[in-house]
Amino acid sequence: AGLGATVPVHQLPQAHEPAEGQPFANVTPLSGDQPIAAALTLPATLEDGYLFFATTHGEVKRLRTADLPGMTANAFKVMDIDADDALGWVLVTDGEAEIVLVTSDGAAIRFKESDVRPTGLGAGGMRGIKLDERATVIGAALAQPEGLLITITEDGVAKSSPLKEYPTQGRAGGGVIAMKLPAADARLSAACVVHSPAEPFVLITSKLKFKLITASAVPAAKRAGKGDYIMSINAKARVQEVVQYTPLRELPAAETVDAESAAG
Repeated sequence: AGLGATVPVHQLPQAHEPAEGQPFANVTPLSGDQPIAAALTLPATLEDGYLFFATTHGEVKRLRTADLPGMTANAFKVMDIDADDALGWVLVTDGEAEIVLVTSDGAAIRFKESDVRPTGLGAGGMRGIKLDERATVIGAALAQPEGLLITITEDGVAKSSPLKEYPTQGRAGGGVIAMKLPAADARLSAACVVHSPAEPFVLITSKLKFKLITASAVPAAKRAGKGDYIMSINAKARVQEVVQYTPLRELPAAETVDAESAAG
C-alpha cells in the first residue's frame, strides 16, 4: 500500500527466538493484513541520504530522508502505488549509488540512482525497467564495485556472476540477460548482490523452510550463463526469496563502577 511508520527501537521487545517477537501491528499503526516490504534502521538525524523504492511492476522512486516526518504515531504515505502493484524493496542510498533490478524472466538492468528525480511523500514512481508481458521484478539491490549478482529460479537453480559484467544503462530500458533459464517455463524468483564469495545469504521457500548458503557455494558463470541446483525443493514448494545474512552483533559488556571507586 506504500505506507510507512516510525518505531523507536527501545519500544521493540527484546527477543532471542522468532516466536518471542510481537506482530508488527502491535507496535506500529500499520494494519496487520498488509505485508511488510522492508524494515530499516535510520539515524536520529535525517539530513542526508535517500530512500530508494522499487515495486514488483518495475516502478521506482527516490525520497530524501530529510522529507520523512520523523517520529510520529500515525502511518504516512511514502509512495503512491497502483492497486495491482506492490512495494517490494526499500534501499538506503547516499545519492551516488547505482541500482540493480532483476526480473522473473531472467533480465537485469543497472542504472544510476540519480536517473530517478527525488519526489516528495505520497508521490508515485517512474519506470525503472521495461517489463515483458507477465514478467515482474524479483530483486532490487545496490550495485557494489566488486560485487556478485546471485540469481535463483523457483526450483533452486542458481548462479553468480560479477556485477562488472552488467553495464550501466539509462533507467527504463529492457536491461540485459542475467541468466539463461533452464526451461521455457522457468522463472527467476529471487536475486541479491553480495560483496564477496565469502558472504552468506539465506534462501527461504514458500513452505517457510530456509537454508544458509555461502556465495562461494553458488556456481559461477558468465552474465548470460546457466546455473545449477543449490537447494533441493519439494515439488509443491518453490524458492520464495533470498535474505542477506547479518550476523548477530555482540555488544561489549557494560563497565560498572562502584560508588566507592567513583568517590575515590
